[in-house]
Amino acid sequence: MTHAIRPISLLSILLCLPLWLTACGGEPVGGVDNAPLVTTETPENNQPSTGESTGEPATETDTQEDVDPPQQPLGDIALGKTTYTGQCAMCHGEAGNGAFPLFVNAVEFEAIEDVTHRTMPFGDASACEGECATNVAAYLVSLISISLPETPAVEPPDNSTETETETENNSGEPSQPVTPALPAQCANPQWVSGTEYAVNTLVVNREAVFRCVIAGWCASTANWAYEPNSGLYWEEAWEKVALCSESTSNGNTSGEPTTPNTDGEEQTENNDAETGTENETETETEPNENTSAPKAVSTVIAVASANQDRIGLSWTDNANNETGFAIRRRTNNGAVVQIHNAPANSTSYTDANVKLDNQYQYDIIAFNAVGSSAAVESNQVSLVTPVTAPNAITNLNATLNNNQILLSWSQADATADTIAIYRTLDDIQWQQLTTVAANTTQYNDTNITTNTTYGYRLVAINTAGESQASNTVHVSVTRIAAGQTLFNQHCTACHRASGIGGDLFSSQTQTAWLNKTLSQLETKISTMPAQQCDADCQKVIADFIWQDKWNRVVDIIEEKITSSGLRGVRLLTPYEYANTIKATLNVTVNSEDLPSARFDSHFKYPSQSSQGLVLTDEAAAYQQLAQDIASKTTITKPTCSTASCRQNAVNNLGLTLFRKPLTAAQTASYSTLFETNGFESVITSMLMSPYFLYLTELGKWDAQTESYRLSNYEIATHLSFSLWGMPPNSTLLSLAATDAFNSDEGVKNQAQTMVNDAKFATHVSEFIRYYANTYSVVDEKPGLSTDVIAAMQQEQTEAIHYLINAGSASFYELLNPSYTYLNSTLANHYGLTSTTSNAGSSMQKYNVNSLRGGLLHQGIFQVSNSDFSATSLVKRGKFIRENMLCHMMGTPSGVDPDTITLPEHPITTRERWDVITGPNASNGQCWQCHQLMNEPGSALENYDHAGRYRTEESSANDSSVALNIDASGILRDNSGFNTLTQYADARALSEYLAVSEQALSCFVDNAYRFTTGQQTDAQSEAAINALQQDFIVDGDIKTLFIALASSPAALYRSDRE
Repeated sequence: MTHAIRPISLLSILLCLPLWLTACGGEPVGGVDNAPLVTTETPENNQPSTGESTGEPATETDTQEDVDPPQQPLGDIALGKTTYTGQCAMCHGEAGNGAFPLFVNAVEFEAIEDVTHRTMPFGDASACEGECATNVAAYLVSLISISLPETPAVEPPDNSTETETETENNSGEPSQPVTPALPAQCANPQWVSGTEYAVNTLVVNREAVFRCVIAGWCASTANWAYEPNSGLYWEEAWEKVALCSESTSNGNTSGEPTTPNTDGEEQTENNDAETGTENETETETEPNENTSAPKAVSTVIAVASANQDRIGLSWTDNANNETGFAIRRRTNNGAVVQIHNAPANSTSYTDANVKLDNQYQYDIIAFNAVGSSAAVESNQVSLVTPVTAPNAITNLNATLNNNQILLSWSQADATADTIAIYRTLDDIQWQQLTTVAANTTQYNDTNITTNTTYGYRLVAINTAGESQASNTVHVSVTRIAAGQTLFNQHCTACHRASGIGGDLFSSQTQTAWLNKTLSQLETKISTMPAQQCDADCQKVIADFIWQDKWNRVVDIIEEKITSSGLRGVRLLTPYEYANTIKATLNVTVNSEDLPSARFDSHFKYPSQSSQGLVLTDEAAAYQQLAQDIASKTTITKPTCSTASCRQNAVNNLGLTLFRKPLTAAQTASYSTLFETNGFESVITSMLMSPYFLYLTELGKWDAQTESYRLSNYEIATHLSFSLWGMPPNSTLLSLAATDAFNSDEGVKNQAQTMVNDAKFATHVSEFIRYYANTYSVVDEKPGLSTDVIAAMQQEQTEAIHYLINAGSASFYELLNPSYTYLNSTLANHYGLTSTTSNAGSSMQKYNVNSLRGGLLHQGIFQVSNSDFSATSLVKRGKFIRENMLCHMMGTPSGVDPDTITLPEHPITTRERWDVITGPNASNGQCWQCHQLMNEPGSALENYDHAGRYRTEESSANDSSVALNIDASGILRDNSGFNTLTQYADARALSEYLAVSEQALSCFVDNAYRFTTGQQTDAQSEAAINALQQDFIVDGDIKTLFIALASSPAALYRSDRE
């Protein structure tokens, strides 16, 4: 028996491209395990191509001679051969049978011409286009003489042929089955996945013999694709040459005789079919798990990362029978290349193998053993390296030495070409002194005179433009000389190497002052016992020490009109995210579905900007949220038929979600997404954008203050989140559009309006939950039910709302209001039934005695700062030190309290902790901190672990003995040596803290952290100090938040070194 040459389809050619490219030294594009490149091209009947001819199966009469001879295609064969030899043979061999066996015929001329035109030579497809590709295709088609090796035919039994294994006999009865001996090829080895098989090697698998046709695929471990007689593309790698079942003469493997139908044709249709019953006209086949190709995916969205170093893909899986997804990529409108096979039920993939200055587009194909879906394309994504001016030079410093001024600075940005040095005598007129190379970090200005003050700043320059100016430094020639003289007169008696005050110029002393400011040095000098050195004298000495001897730069705040906060971005907190989704899309987000906020325990607030990172797990959670929210939102989802309609829709949504107008590029991109994927995809995409997830606080350069003033839209966003905890509404966005925030006074006026809105009280309540350390989930414990916990939380919330909306809004009332909110559940728990006889299930305001009312006297504070079955005076005392007095305590020593031997006589909890952590315990290593925590914590011992008031407790070492509680004590300053106040109980301590300058100042620091996500530093210190002084005087919380929202530290920003 001879075999007709099987035509190689365009699908076969494309499937071979991975091996073609790999053999040429290019990047493998076959995906995982060299899986085939999936294509959506199918035969005319829309069934997945198997690589077989679309005609009837070859029979004994279908020989080579019966195939029509190929027609001579267009093109010059000789020129094609010359081109092939020069450009193609390196990979494919001159005869066309190299690493990629090009089995072609004339029918495939257009396919070969097209592939050559679009993709060859690999790496430079434009080198052979048009006529060149036509000639190469003509030459390849001329090599039709290549044929497959013949296989000896299996002799059929008598009265049968290869196409008819059983016919009717003369009597009309079915003939009996013939069971011939198994073919000799069945003795070949069993096929093993991943084995290296050479071309023409014979193997046995699934009761048949197969010959290896393409070695690379024969060796594949992608069994789903290339396992003989099973894989989706096995016929591209193997040729079936014989059957090895016990009954091979008629393809019936059941061992039973076949029954002819009325036409005299055999009923059994294929080797795998079961024999039907006498009354059946068709053979029943075993059902396959998949009977159809999977449905195509939808909503394929590609989004570049903020760092432009990877592209995230997401799609909607519309099938339930896929075995995987082929992910393909087109780079710079080039050929489509498969890059990954994703498992079934996947809906996302991140492509990290991307480079800047390239454009990418993807498509997704679902596949299974039956076939493949249509390819669904994503939007195009461009990764572009922006050409920008250099970053500003930092750390400019100037010192006077030997009648010359030495300038030094940090290395300029790598993109800088030169550095221009500017000098001024009056801070108004700046002249360029000189230019130096970009890698220079020092310059000596020798052209100076006495009795003159010089200012300097630097600008980095490249072809794209100039950077912002560096920080400005000033050097007064006479001041430094006078400083040395005054220091010698007033300071050297004590401050020399052998003096009692120590050497101020030693490295030890300078290190101790690294994190302090010039103003702090001036304050310190003012306490020195130097006689006849007034404030001007002290200022000169401070400048001399700071600049000339310590080589420290005068803090930018000393040289600017205003102080400034940190310039950057901040991730929305879970609370802000939920508020934003509710306000903009009217969807309530379950807090459990949100990624948890990251913040340091010493920072205390979830808004900490330095911890706002979105890692892999968070990104996945945000993506799931975005998809759910987009599907649930009740806002109108427009259906547009015109470009202007789509642009208006995305611009309106973008202004709401991004809190500023979209750029032209963003409008175009989202409009295209709207047109191709629908408005729901636009919502999902925007919710995944950094412009939504992060608050941008970058500002625009303000020459007068040498800082960045927030833009009007950034100010509107800042006001809304710092005062309401939610995005700006239409009123604020309209004010931003009309430049209402161009003046600082305009910002303050709007803040005054906003604090009178009920949303402000709700926002302050959220702030107090973190300030009071009551934000964590409180579980049931002995004496405490979930109903009581819920009532305690509501008590705190209602008290804050009344304080802000109807009370004095003062810090004093926050701690000592003489009222609280109760329902019957909480009143019973507190033992206040006589006071609240009319209490029902809802919360009501009640006037109470000194045992209740105020932050430290609320049950939720007491239970949140307790252990499971006992109070914790350490936790409560630590809260007072850190949260109320801003004194960060040290790390615990790690001493196990259970290893301490307690006295035999009964002792209170307070006495137990004094034994465990007192001055005589653990060699005193604990007492330095615990003396500052134990006493204020003991003031709250009248409230047990469940928040109930008591006057006595069970002994800490003998529970059968009841002891009186002593809640009196001493509150010390942070040094531990000085007494701030003495108190008799928790109320007395609370009344002191309400008027304490230290507690009031600390409250301002807490509010600044909560609203901005930043800590006070040298550049914001002056503004925050001013707010603290004002708050000490009036203690008004509304006024404080107005001042915070409109302060220089909020409206003006600068980069940090």
